[in-house]
Amino acid sequence: MSVHTLSARELLLLDDAQACGTCEGLLSGNGKRQPVMQPHPIPKFVAHRLNFRPGDERSLVEDNTLFLWRFRPEWSQLSRDSGYATLSRAELARIKNYPNPALGKRYAVARACLREILAGLTGLPASDLPLYEDREGRLRLDPLRSPLSIATVYAGAWVLVAVARANVGLAISMVTPAGSSLGSSFNDAAIADAQPLASHTHHTRQHVRRASLADAADKPLFDVTEGLLQDDSPSVVLDAHKDGVWHLLDLPMPGTMLASVAVACPVAAVHGFGWVSYEASALNAAKAPTRFRFAVR
Repeated sequence: MSVHTLSARELLLLDDAQACGTCEGLLSGNGKRQPVMQPHPIPKFVAHRLNFRPGDERSLVEDNTLFLWRFRPEWSQLSRDSGYATLSRAELARIKNYPNPALGKRYAVARACLREILAGLTGLPASDLPLYEDREGRLRLDPLRSPLSIATVYAGAWVLVAVARANVGLAISMVTPAGSSLGSSFNDAAIADAQPLASHTHHTRQHVRRASLADAADKPLFDVTEGLLQDDSPSVVLDAHKDGVWHLLDLPMPGTMLASVAVACPVAAVHGFGWVSYEASALNAAKAPTRFRFAVR
């Protein structure tokens, strides 16, 4: 009979699991190590006015820094002409292929603004950024030209963008009143159904967290069930063992939207462009189970 000796990291996880009463979740009945999730200190969330070129003083030098943008799909921060001038031939062709002009406009604005954001972070011209889509349709930067990971999601009247050095994923859903037919909005890799507001907020948050995790990992993590992600803390760290360690953060969003970002390392600071100060203050002060509801600006 073989004997498995716990490593120092496993012993540390075991101590943490015992401390929070989840020791039974570390090993399954067949000895397979199970994912472990625990609340994590909330990273400092700094709200900034919407700006696609944050400046040299705010760089992604630190691996534990996350950049977020939230904006409407309108030609307000960029002109239509300057935005279209940065798009590739493939992107321009894709815009023309949208059957709905509003969806084509949303895609054009989102892609032009993303190019402007990445140009400011990488120092590369917006029109020359090495962007491509992989087999699953996930947007990426050529790793030989830039180490940054990016994620985008459409959320009704909003576009969200996340940028980090570690793998990052986004997901969002809208919790709707009972009987409403209002749907949710997700990126292609992470789709969640809207749930009645009164009784399904917790379930929707779990669903959104799991979707953001799948978006960041580029695959569904079958060992990570929605029930595992039910902690009400807005900031948690999940140790999925062979699938890595992930920091999941609930984002303050308008109205009844629930949003989650997953990053493949603990995050110490978040810069949110397009968020306002009272949203950041609410998140920074959160110590108890929290759900964010704010009026649309």
